[in-house]
Amino acid sequence: MDCTIVAFYSQAKTQIKMLRYDLEQLGKIDNIETKFTENIFERSSHIWKALKDEKIKIHSKLVFCVEHYRQIVWFVKEVESIFGEAMTVQFFVMAWVICMTVYKIVGLSIYSAEFVSMGVYLGCMLAQLFIYCYYGTQLKVESESVNTSLYCSNWLSSLPKVRRQMLIMMQYCSKPLTPRTAYVIPMSLETYISVLKSSYSLFTLLNQKH
Repeated sequence: MDCTIVAFYSQAKTQIKMLRYDLEQLGKIDNIETKFTENIFERSSHIWKALKDEKIKIHSKLVFCVEHYRQIVWFVKEVESIFGEAMTVQFFVMAWVICMTVYKIVGLSIYSAEFVSMGVYLGCMLAQLFIYCYYGTQLKVESESVNTSLYCSNWLSSLPKVRRQMLIMMQYCSKPLTPRTAYVIPMSLETYISVLKSSYSLFTLLNQKH
């Protein structure tokens, strides 16, 4: 299940990268080839028509990018709704297991086989929690750069109508995609540190009572 959820979030991050590339290439106008003619008015008319067609293409590409982003948002929310309950239980269980494992290790001899096995088990628990938070952070960071990619496009060459639509899209993308556990706890490296701190606090409390 861990690999499946992480793969889904990695796929979402890859889709964001593809979207950012499309946005950065949004305003790039292809070279317009015109045949040499002595009639300057005829040549100017041809160039103007080509530019107008290109700007219409920019609008179509923008609509495609907006729909692409909406699909990515839907995909992330769908993953949260399917695996949300299981991930919530797993987060709390892992925090408890990490605490109990550390509490058990303290009373063992360093040279014992049980100490080594418990150390390996603790490392697996930490790695399991880390991959969730790492890929959640990667997705958040990537989604925060969508507006930057849109701004890096050649928006000055776009029609005023398209510029307004770009502003609306920037407003829509201003809130980064943050995978959450139980729709509240963000899956980020900050959460990873918080879980470790909570486990250590619980371990300290149990150790003092002991």
